[in-house]
Parts: sequence; C-alpha cells; structure tokens
Amino acid sequence: MNWYETVRIAPVIGNALAALSSSGQGHDTADSGFFAVCTVLLGILLIVIATGFAGLLWYSRKRLSQMVFQKTQALRESEQRYEMLSAQSGTVVWEVDREGRYIFVGNTVKNVYGYDAGELIGKFFYDLAPANQRKVIKEKGLRLIRSGQQKNDFENPVMHKDGRELWMLTTLLPVKDKQGRITRVYGWGTNITERKKAELRSKKLLDEAEKSRRQLLSAMQDLQRTESARARLALAVEQSPESIVITDASGTIEYVNPAFEQVTGYSAAEAIGQNPSILKSGEQDDAFYADMWKIIASGKTWKRHLVNRHKSGRLFTEVATISAIHDGEGRITGYIGIKRDVTMELERERMQQQLQKMDSVGRLAGGIAHDFNNMLQVILGNTELAIESARDNDRLREDLEQVVDAAKHSAELTRKLLAFASRQSVSPQVLTLSEKIAESINMLRRLIHEDITLELKADSQENRIKIDPTQLNQVLINLCLNARDAINGRGHVAIHFERKRLTGQEVFLMQTPTPGEYVVLSFTDDGCGMDEQTRAHAFEPFFTTKKTGKGAGLGLSTVYGIMKQNDGYIDLQSTPGKGTRFELYFPACKQPVARARAIDDEPVGMTPAGGGGGILLVEDQTGILRITELMLTKMGYRVWSNSSPGKALKLFEEHRDEIDMLLTDVVMPEMNGKELADKVAKLKPQVKCVFMSGYSEEVIARNGIVPNKTSFIEKPFDAERLHAAILNAFASAPTHQAD
Repeated sequence: MNWYETVRIAPVIGNALAALSSSGQGHDTADSGFFAVCTVLLGILLIVIATGFAGLLWYSRKRLSQMVFQKTQALRESEQRYEMLSAQSGTVVWEVDREGRYIFVGNTVKNVYGYDAGELIGKFFYDLAPANQRKVIKEKGLRLIRSGQQKNDFENPVMHKDGRELWMLTTLLPVKDKQGRITRVYGWGTNITERKKAELRSKKLLDEAEKSRRQLLSAMQDLQRTESARARLALAVEQSPESIVITDASGTIEYVNPAFEQVTGYSAAEAIGQNPSILKSGEQDDAFYADMWKIIASGKTWKRHLVNRHKSGRLFTEVATISAIHDGEGRITGYIGIKRDVTMELERERMQQQLQKMDSVGRLAGGIAHDFNNMLQVILGNTELAIESARDNDRLREDLEQVVDAAKHSAELTRKLLAFASRQSVSPQVLTLSEKIAESINMLRRLIHEDITLELKADSQENRIKIDPTQLNQVLINLCLNARDAINGRGHVAIHFERKRLTGQEVFLMQTPTPGEYVVLSFTDDGCGMDEQTRAHAFEPFFTTKKTGKGAGLGLSTVYGIMKQNDGYIDLQSTPGKGTRFELYFPACKQPVARARAIDDEPVGMTPAGGGGGILLVEDQTGILRITELMLTKMGYRVWSNSSPGKALKLFEEHRDEIDMLLTDVVMPEMNGKELADKVAKLKPQVKCVFMSGYSEEVIARNGIVPNKTSFIEKPFDAERLHAAILNAFASAPTHQAD
C-alpha cells in the first residue's frame, strides 16, 4: 500500500468516527467531548498503524523481489557455470526411472555422446552400451538402480553416436518417495576416455616394461646360469681325475688341469707354451704321430692307447682322446685332449691273466698229480715187494732200490706240483714268524755259499701268522736257493718282516688279499736280477733260467702255491743287475700260539700185527688194490678186497663180525669212500676207517672228508707209512660216525 492510498482513506475513517460520536447526543456535554477526543486519537492511531503496516508490506515485498531476483540470477549463473564446466569436463547429467529409461538428460550430452538430449528421452541407459557388453551392463545397471544405494565413481563404457567407444566415470544417486520406494535415480558421468586411453597406454607401456624387465631378468638369469655352468665346468675340469690338455691350432699347450700335473710330473707353468711332444717316450714311431695329426686336423676324433714318459723318466700308458675345437664359422682354433692313466689297470689285467694262467696250470698239475700218484703207488709198492723177494741178489736189490728212490723223488715232485696248485694236504697252526725264522736261520745259512751273508732284520711288532710249519720251511728254503743261484760270487741276502695294513690302491693291485692287517716277509738279494719276460714266467711250474740239470723249475712255483693256499700274496720286484726282492704278505693272526701235534707223532697204542684184525680194502684201481692187499697180508692182517664199492659192501655184510677196519679210496665210481664208510658205520658203528687218495685235499674235502692223521693216508705210500696209519687208526678213540 502506497502512502497516497493511506491519505485517501483518512476522510473515510474521520466520517466514521463522527458518525459514532453523533449517535450519542443524548449524553452530557463532558462525556461527549471526551469521547470525541478519544475517537480522534483512535483514528489517528489506526491511520498510523495502517500507514506503518502498508509501508512494512511494501518494504517486505520489495526486499523479497530483490532476493528472488538475486537468487534467480545466481541460479542462472550457477547453471551457466555448471553447463560450461560440464561441457568443458565432459560431464553428462541425467535421470532415469526404475526401469533405466531416461526421463531427463542434460544439454551437455550433445558434447559428450553426440546425441541431442531429446533423442535420448525414453531410451534405456543400456541402449548406449557396446553391443557385446549390453546384456552384462543391463543386468549390472538394473541391479545397481534397484539396490537403493548410492554408487560412486564406477567406470562403464558408452557408445558415441558416431560409433566410438567412450569411457565414463559414473555416480548414481537414488531418489525415494515417502514410503521409501525408489522412484528415480539421478546420475552423472564424466568422460574419462582420454584418461582411460592414457591408462591403457601406460598399462601397455608398463606391460612392455614388465616384459622387458622379465626378459632382462631372464637374460640375466641365463647369463648367471651360463656363468654358473661355466664355473661348474671349470671346477669339473679342475677336479677331473683325467688329464685335460688344451692347445692352439699349432699344438702349443695353452691349458692343463691339475690331473695332468699329477700324471706327468710337469707343472702347469712348465707345460704351458710347450708342445705335447715333451711327453714322447719313443715307444711310438713318427708314423704313429703323423696319423694322429692327419685325423685330428680333419676335424675327426682320435682315440688310442699311448705310452708317454713321466718327467722323472718312467713310462706310463694312457687312453687319449683328442678332438678339434671349432669356432662359430667351423674353423679349427685348437685341440683338446682328454687322457686317462691306465697303467695300473693294464697291470691289473696282466696280473689277472697271470693268475688265471697259473690257476689253469694248477688245476692241470692237480689232475696230473692224482694219476701220477696212483702210478707211483703201483711202482713203489711192487718194487718194495720185489726188494723183499731179492734179498739174496744184491745187484737186483740195488737196482730195485734205485727204482724206489726215483719213485720217492717223483712223489716229491708231485707234492711240489700240488703245493703250486694249492692242493696239498696241510696242518696249519698259529706261530710267531720271527721265532720260526730264527730257528731256521742256521739251516738257511748252510744252504747258501759262505761268500753270501744272510741278514735277519725284525721289528718289535706282533707277527703271528697261521700256516703249516712245513710249508713255511719250504718257502724259506726255495727263496734261499733262488737267491744263491742268482748271486755270482760275493753277495748279500736280507730277510725282513714287518706288520702292514693294506688298503685302497695296494689291494686294488694285488687282488688276492683283502683289506686288513698283514705280516710282510721281505726277502732281498743283490744277485743278477730278472728282466720283464723272466718276471712274467717266474712262478710257472718247470720254468727256469738255469742250465739243464741244475733245477726243475718248481721252487718259486711252490712258494706261489703255498702263499695262495694260505690266503696270502707274493710280489716280485726285480731289475737286471740290481737284484731281486720278494714280498710275501701273510694275513696277520690274533689267535694265541698253540703247539700242534706233529704229523709224525708216534701212535698212542698198538694193535698186534698178524691175526689182530680184519680189513675190508676197497680201491677201484686194480693195480693199487693188488699191491695194497699184498702189503696188508704181509703185515699179518686178514684182508677182504674188491674194486667195486657195492660188492665190497656185500662182503662186509657177510663178514661184519670179522672185519674191524675199512681201508677205502676216496674217489670211486658207483659211490665215493665217504658214502661207503657211512653205510658200513650203520651196519657196525665200532668199525675203524682209513681213507686213501692221490687227489688233493680240495677234492677230498669236496667229497665230505676232512683229512687228519688218524683217518687219511696220501698216495703214494710205502708199507711202513701204511702200517703206521693203520696202527694210529686202531689206537684212536673216535670212530667214523655215519651222517
């Protein structure tokens, strides 16, 4: 209300007040005046109030108009700024219903999507998704819209109107009614396509960088593995037991490993810069080396046995493999030789062949000895009987005695053959080697010339061994005789023994001994010595370098057989003009020394000869059967004899009460002596038994018989030895027990 509108209504108000005052003319004059004044004042007050209210209304309206204008202006400016910012930032504002249908789209959509806002109203948000992702985006978008939760800053793809793919960073804000139901969803999205491309480029660069990093790491690992492999290869080469030599194309040595130094004696400093010809031994001719160079220069591999010379001058044998080293273009830049010292292996093979040869000869000797013993038994027995018949003919008796001596000498040769073959019957016992040698030293000195001194050296170590004392004497005698014949004029022989433990290389070479403690008897002379060929045959039976009639060649073969039979080993070292050294390895014994009963001890009792006993004699060789029967008959025994074990058993059954002893050969057809003795013992347990054989102890043991003094006699035997064996058997307490 303006001020003039207030003045216009003032007379109206005055008239109204006057009318009120005239309506009370019936009152007194004083009351009328007072009432009139009040009326005027009231009118004025009302006018003032109305005027103030009108002014207040006018001011408020004006102020409100100004505020509305300002707010509208600010809103328009804000909208303009938002539109401008949205356009510049690529932000799109929109609103969709619960089904995802656009109900509002901001004008900036044109700048971002390429669509006018009106083109999108009524479409669904997933209509703008890439075709291959539309189904997934639809399901995921509707799930977000209907979840009722605000979703901030998630990335989603949108297709531009021109077909380009855009990436938007989107936020969803749900709108709910009073009942809490979702009615629509506000959303706005910012175009982050360039950022996404940058991220993709960055990711690609990062991927490429990672790939490069991995490739570099792999290359570094490959290099490390290569270096490690090279280090291992270098270590393997350095530690290889085989000699490795690398030369240049002309053959000048560029590298040798420690094994080369050890095998050849040349240090690396001495070998590098030299030619491998420094190892030449002269065992191979120039054509040999020319052929080698022809092969390796063609790029082929050369492999041969090669005898080289050690720096000290000794020879050694190698298996050498030499190959060419090629560069990337196939040119030969050098050669590598890998060589293995096989000297010891060849020596081992040689020794193995020697052992096999000796063993074969031993088996042959054992077989010959059996047949020879049987023939000698016939010769010796018949000759002794003939001597008794020729008591009155001195000339004939002397001739027959020479036959007996020859037979006994032949029997001794047979025993030596059996000793070489390790098949002689023995009675080993524990003895102290130093004591036994000391007991025999005077006898040994008598065997050699007075010009030869015999020296005995001994240490304080324990030197007990287990051997038949007779065999030990055979060893010492044969070695002394060999030394005597090797020394021309004055000379010196030394006997020395020591205790030694054999391990590793020594056992590898010797083959026969097993690792452990040994007592080593060394027998050294300063005689003429032996060359290599002589050493190779030294232990063979009947091999000798002496003149005809000076030796049978069984001395050293006997020593060899005795050592083998006692699980020992003999080593021969000899050089022409520098003497010979034998080393005999006896297994050390821990058992105490005990006196063994001598083989020729007297029998503990006697059975009267002649009519004092009956003997069943079984022998498949008719010649031996006949002569043995004659011997027994002359001794006064009653004899039942047969060459067949089966028939002999029937004889025993018929005359068991008269027969007190079984005297039988061991190896026979039909059944052997042990089987026959078992059958006889079952028929008469108290019967005595004596076995006889020309076979070795090994064969006898294989037939189940353990030879001993009271139950065995070795062929050939004479009547005296046979009688002693029978008396000892009759006097012995034990009898043969059947198995």
